[in-house]
Amino acid sequence: MSKTQKPKHAECGVKQVDDFLKAIMAKIKESGPTRSIDVSPERERLLKLVRQTKRYSICEFEPGQARVYDDRRLLDRLLAIPELRPRTGDWIQGEFEKALESLSAGPTLTEDDRGMLAWLSTTVEVIDPECNDSVFNTIYEAAVIFTGTLGQVESFISATLDPRA
Repeated sequence: MSKTQKPKHAECGVKQVDDFLKAIMAKIKESGPTRSIDVSPERERLLKLVRQTKRYSICEFEPGQARVYDDRRLLDRLLAIPELRPRTGDWIQGEFEKALESLSAGPTLTEDDRGMLAWLSTTVEVIDPECNDSVFNTIYEAAVIFTGTLGQVESFISATLDPRA
């Protein structure tokens, strides 16, 4: 990754957070397969395709350039980091542990899986808002399965949905 490129948790997420819990809850509410502001016909078509995969997400890191993330891979790797789990001994930890029990085995992601991914991603953004932690950066980089123009990303996603491919 070049110095001008930032990992997913820097380019598509929270920059500064005053209240840890508030940030997590807000991020969970807004979570979805992508966070694109522009809703051009090309992007709308791409968003529809990405939602159909129930596994991938995209992030446009430069105008017209996007990365495809394997959210199952990302979720599994983030779950392996103990620092991302609440150790508060209160209802927050209880809710987190309940959410862990509802996770699917994959390969696609359920709504519960997406909620957990949003929780963990937000926790990364809160812990490392400047993207200095090489462990988090490595995890996000390892989850990238394709990088290209929006048209190339659309072709890639379409191919993953075509059983004949």
